Amino acid sequence: MKATLTLFVFFLPFTVYCVTPQFWEENTQQQFSAGDAQSVSITSDGELILAPQLKRIYSGTDSIIWKILRDGDVLYAATGNDGKILKIDAAGKASILLDTAELEVQSMVLDGDGNLLAATSPDGRIYKIKKDGTSQIFYDPSDKYIWSLALDDSGNLYAATGDQGKIYRIDKSGEGKLFVDTNEANITALLWQKGRGLLAGSDKNGILYAIESNGKTSVLYDAQQQQITAIYRSPEDEIYFAAITGMPAPPEPRQPVITQQPQPAAQSQQAPDIVTDESSEATVVTTVETTPFVVQPPGAPARPTVSQFCRINPDGTTDVLYSSEDYILDIKEYGQDLLLSTGKKSRLVLLNKNKKSTILLKTAEDQITNLIRDTRTLVATANPGNIYELVQQHSTTGTFVSEIKDATTISTWGRITWKGTLPEGTSVAFSTRSGNTNSPDETWSAWQGAGSTPGGSQIVNPKGRFFQWKAELKTMTSTNSPVIRSVRIAYLQQNIRPGIDSITIHPPGAIFRKTGGFSQDDVAGAVAAGPDSNLERNEIQQQATPFMGGKPEYRKSYQTITWTSSDSNQDALIFDVYYRHAEEMNWKLMAKEIKENVYAWDTQTVPDGAYLVRITVSDRLTNPGKLALTNSREGVPFDVDNSAPSIEVSQVSNNGKTIIVETKVTDLFSPIRQLKYSVQPGIWITVFPVDSIDDSPQETYRIEVTSEGAEFITLKSTDQFNNTSTIRHPLPR
Repeated sequence: MKATLTLFVFFLPFTVYCVTPQFWEENTQQQFSAGDAQSVSITSDGELILAPQLKRIYSGTDSIIWKILRDGDVLYAATGNDGKILKIDAAGKASILLDTAELEVQSMVLDGDGNLLAATSPDGRIYKIKKDGTSQIFYDPSDKYIWSLALDDSGNLYAATGDQGKIYRIDKSGEGKLFVDTNEANITALLWQKGRGLLAGSDKNGILYAIESNGKTSVLYDAQQQQITAIYRSPEDEIYFAAITGMPAPPEPRQPVITQQPQPAAQSQQAPDIVTDESSEATVVTTVETTPFVVQPPGAPARPTVSQFCRINPDGTTDVLYSSEDYILDIKEYGQDLLLSTGKKSRLVLLNKNKKSTILLKTAEDQITNLIRDTRTLVATANPGNIYELVQQHSTTGTFVSEIKDATTISTWGRITWKGTLPEGTSVAFSTRSGNTNSPDETWSAWQGAGSTPGGSQIVNPKGRFFQWKAELKTMTSTNSPVIRSVRIAYLQQNIRPGIDSITIHPPGAIFRKTGGFSQDDVAGAVAAGPDSNLERNEIQQQATPFMGGKPEYRKSYQTITWTSSDSNQDALIFDVYYRHAEEMNWKLMAKEIKENVYAWDTQTVPDGAYLVRITVSDRLTNPGKLALTNSREGVPFDVDNSAPSIEVSQVSNNGKTIIVETKVTDLFSPIRQLKYSVQPGIWITVFPVDSIDDSPQETYRIEVTSEGAEFITLKSTDQFNNTSTIRHPLPR
């Protein structure tokens, strides 16, 4: 009896997991940022600390505050979706300075005389509100939207418009003309550089333009993103800008209540004829219909949201300082750092010039739309529209709630431990909860205390699949904050029965050489190749199912079986292989405790016939005693045939010129594959059966031999399993 051949085929290193305690650990900004931080900052080093305080200055009924300006102790707020301009005094009391009867007031600037200039959408007008509160339409182009305003050194006003991407220049008297036509859909951001010209950002192709005072335009940067949302220039002549893909949608607009129609000034307010500055090199473009982000219809599908924050250095090179899945909407200097506001997760992000970021805080609103940074730092929000002052002192309390943790199966909870520091007067208190739905609901357990010291505490929540932890940070002094650097949770999964997902029966004779192997030992079993070992190599290579074990080769009589398995606990698995004849009932053990997902069976140890295999999997290597679980799967039937066909010469006749050899070939199990004959050494001729097709276990052949002087004919027949027989028969003279 010949020994069986086992192929060892796992060449990649793998980690063994078992039903022993496993751990979730969070210690990076990326990990913590998946949670919900309320009055808690997440530093670039992966620390949780109390955030700076947000002091609410104004809270009204407005959905959106797009822009805020400060004039001494007075604040002006441009709102949507009612298109009002608010005047807010030092006590936070607001009055309506102007109701524009439009949906949105997108941008505002204060001119040198203290007049407020405000731009609206979707009718695209600029209003002038004087210091005495009177107002008039200052400029009314034909464009639908006015997104941004900027004043130059001489007091000229620049208006960025859509949906044709034009920039207008308007003098102090309200006379305006086309300054640049960009061939973009919208110009969404403007910044005047003292003594240098205008910077403009577009929506459609995300282009940052530099525009000289004569209108000559050049491209500073062509972003991969769709829209430039904000621009800032540092005292060191570094240009910073934010580019986004995807458009944040504001709340659904409501029809404004018109309480007062602003009276136009005495002079004609008709939009002037659009002409191009003679010194401008900009070209006129065709209209491109698109909707800028501030007026996207509710429910409209958004493109993938990606933001980048970039710096253009004085030498013209560009660095990407920060990337996010959030929308970056505004940029302001904050000491030696930069402060970014976002419009998807409503965060303030503090970024230094070495690309280190701190997620400073998150507001309860949906977006942080605008920032003011001078002697104070003011923050405007949307959904709802509020105004805050950012105070550098730490908040006295803050809460961080982790993302939902999925143990993938019912689990028992161990201990929660953490690392950090507790300066005098500070504290941290942890609590946990668990459940079996991926979103907490009434079926989840209540929050349970989980300790307040880094040594941690045993989690007392009931078994479940999902888990969440919460940390409450407190301080008694605004100059100190507790610090959490890492959190670790231990859990033990319930053992889940492993499975055999599929079984593959490869073509007869297919085995697999290890990747990179060349010696005989590189094929498990090390059976010497017979003289016809390469006979079926090309066919085997074409028919064999791809398998990670290596390159397919041919070994007569071997039947390779491979399978795939799975285990929800990621336990190390072990396999037993059984077989039986199709007409028998009892399974026989063929191989035991195989650690690989492959077995090569030398079928010469069993009679010909139809067989089945059964693979049994067990996780007993990593689960002791009664905790171990098994599972089994049967493969499809397959044939074993190791018997050669028989060749019988039934009649030989000689008609004078040709010798006729009539032959019958019979195989007991499988169809005949071919018959060859030879009357000259080394020359074999294939013969077709009388019915022209080799397709049955018995075939009849009629061979005509024309070779003169031949004394013998050699016949060689092969069946479908590559079993071969040969006979030599005399020929008449």
